[in-house]
Amino acid sequence: MVKLAQQILVVINQKAKNTIPLQKLQVISLLIGLFWALSPIQLTSVLYIVQRMTSLSCLFTLCALVSYMAFRTTTVNSTKKYLCLILAGIIFFPLAILSKENAGLTPFYFVLLEVFIFQFRSPFKLERFLVVALKYTAIIVLIAITLWLLINPEWLANGYAGRNFSLSERVLTETRILLLYLYLCIVPDVSNMSLFHDDIVLSTSFINPVSTLFATLFLFGLIGLIFKLKNKYPVSALGLSIFLVGHSLESTIYPLELVHEHRNYFPSIGLWLAFYPLFVKAYTANAKKFLLFVSAIVFIFMLLSFSRVIRWTSEASLYDYELSKNPQSSRLNYSVGRLLIIAALENKDKPIAESHMKNALYYLNKSHQLSSDSIGPVIAKARLYNGLNKEIPDDVAQTLINSLSTKILNASNMGFLSAMLQCQINGICDYQKEFLKEVFSAISSNTSLSGDYKAMTYNDMAFLYLNWGEHDNAIQMISEAIKAAPQNKAIWDNALVYSAMNKERYRYDLLKKQYDNLFENNVK
Repeated sequence: MVKLAQQILVVINQKAKNTIPLQKLQVISLLIGLFWALSPIQLTSVLYIVQRMTSLSCLFTLCALVSYMAFRTTTVNSTKKYLCLILAGIIFFPLAILSKENAGLTPFYFVLLEVFIFQFRSPFKLERFLVVALKYTAIIVLIAITLWLLINPEWLANGYAGRNFSLSERVLTETRILLLYLYLCIVPDVSNMSLFHDDIVLSTSFINPVSTLFATLFLFGLIGLIFKLKNKYPVSALGLSIFLVGHSLESTIYPLELVHEHRNYFPSIGLWLAFYPLFVKAYTANAKKFLLFVSAIVFIFMLLSFSRVIRWTSEASLYDYELSKNPQSSRLNYSVGRLLIIAALENKDKPIAESHMKNALYYLNKSHQLSSDSIGPVIAKARLYNGLNKEIPDDVAQTLINSLSTKILNASNMGFLSAMLQCQINGICDYQKEFLKEVFSAISSNTSLSGDYKAMTYNDMAFLYLNWGEHDNAIQMISEAIKAAPQNKAIWDNALVYSAMNKERYRYDLLKKQYDNLFENNVK
């Protein structure tokens, strides 16, 4: 990050024919890097283990940009020059996109460097051809993506089928979320930072809530500001553009979850670059006061980041702290309830276990009240009663059955359901056969269940029927799984295993022939 900032500042300084010493530019680059790295909002990208892909993607994207800058600033038309381009486009870019898909924006960051710094100019004919080709390739890709979405609108529609918000609601809500990101990146307000932001109010129109209109106008104003700053303050224009482009995948039309702080890990680099003119002016006016001031800011960032870090020493301390700030989060209430379930199941002292159970039910009930579309809290309650060898109450069982038959079985809900079935398959849970059959009957009647989700659910049920000795039902389930996802090799493998138990009765030879035609021939 520091290297990239330094490269950009040096080039801009040379083009503007300023006399800012290199040492001063290096100090400012270091400060930009420190502000970015130590900002408290970056915590989840570093500590949340599943988001290591975000930090890894950011690393390779930065390497690609540094290599591209080296390619464009090397003044000799040499092999070394084009080796830098190869590193950027053929090595670091693929590594970045393999780490996380949003690194697909890297070529567009190259274009931003050209627009605001190099203007697609070069004294070398080949280099000039390459950068102009980059520009038109980016334009063609954008047009192709737009046309594809217009021709295949069902692709987006299918993605929103598993969400509790529509495309228009997401786009409108994201205008407010982008402002929240801007605020949290620059102002270290840890009271508004959270592992989950699932309590955010949806924007159903520009005036509901009215802050949506103000947020939209602000973002259009920000785009206008970029055009105004382009010539006089190109680094600021570049930085703001990096922030907006960096959010163009995860904070626009694609049916992802609404808010996650880790989405700012790379885009926030642009925000700190945008402060470059202010840093230069303050540093030039009074270097000692400026360095003292920024040192104080860096120290505050460190303290606030540390105050968040110490909450991550255990799940209990993390969720307790997060819930105290965000009590209306369904996910946080569920997470606390889940920890209390574990405590109740592991505690041998019956009164203490009963106390944990009572508290767990409180948080799980609250979680379900805050997000009635989620089946997780209801499944968790069933697991709690089952684990303590108690009969599942009729109201809990009925709520689960109703939810499985009527709620949208999205990725989150299917994860909860799969965990429930796998718990039974692995012998950890001991649900009654009739209860599980009711569960499966409810799932089967749900019209939102399809594709791989349907196939894997039927596959799990096939395994349960097999354990119960109901082989005919097991084969029927696996056949339905194949119909739901005919290209899923894992399902076919299970079908062969089940049918091999009685080759004549379960058509093993026919299934093996179909399997070979579908998969083995493709391999060859």
